[in-house]
Amino acid sequence: MRVIGLDLGSKTLGVAIASDEVSFARAYANLNFRRGDYKFAVNAVKNIVDKEEIDTIVIGYPLNMNGTPSEGTRTVDEFIELMKQEGIDLPIFKIDERMTTIIAQQELHASNYHLKNMKGKIDMVAATKILDTFLERKKNHVLKR
Repeated sequence: MRVIGLDLGSKTLGVAIASDEVSFARAYANLNFRRGDYKFAVNAVKNIVDKEEIDTIVIGYPLNMNGTPSEGTRTVDEFIELMKQEGIDLPIFKIDERMTTIIAQQELHASNYHLKNMKGKIDMVAATKILDTFLERKKNHVLKR
């Protein structure tokens, strides 16, 4: 099984990939697009899915700290619908992404990245955290679609 992890923003899409051979995600790309141009982002995902022979998609689901849906939650739901409309017919799992960006920032800071250099990597590292969460839940048999 090859899995892609996505961290969707309004202008960026962090991408991570993992396979059955490894139990952790690896950063793959940080894609930039015009604010709200999700069709561009979906086409980029479609290309990666084909190139890397992906069979499962995991996407960060931005809930509020109290667990209720946020504005970003609606955007992710619309992005998932757009992926389906564009012919991406794979299982899609939503993973609670609360705190993943903060954890990514802390990790990059601990690795001596300066703030200006972090911007291009934060979403990609957050995507690895989202995908790692999925892999851990899969290993422990606690997945929900």
